[in-house]
This record gives sequence, structure tokens and C-alpha cells, in this order.
Amino acid sequence: VEDPRGESLMYMVSDGSEKPYRLKVRSPNFVNLSASPPMLVGFKISDVPAIMGVMDMCIGETDR
Repeated sequence: VEDPRGESLMYMVSDGSEKPYRLKVRSPNFVNLSASPPMLVGFKISDVPAIMGVMDMCIGETDR
């Protein structure tokens, strides 16, 4: 499955029924978002939008 910024990871576990027992979806931006706190150390708050813009994140797909 593709997202706006690459392929998404899907993890599915079945217990033998028609519905999945567990389903996890991870977007490519989740990795970038989790790496952003170390990247922002030492910068001013006013620099955050520019740094996040360089990462080219699609904020709409981080809410999964």
C-alpha cells in the first residue's frame, strides 16, 4: 500500500476468523516524526517550521 510519501507498513495477525486479531499500520512519516526531536535540539522555536519543511512530511498521514 502506498502513501503520499512512500510505502506504508502493515502488520496483520489472524486468529483464524474472518476478521484480523491485530492490525497495525505505520506510515513512512512515522519514522521521520520520531526522528525529529533529536534534530530540533539547540534550535529556536521559530526555526521549527523551516526544519519540518525540509523533512517534507505529510502531517495528514501521521495520525494513524
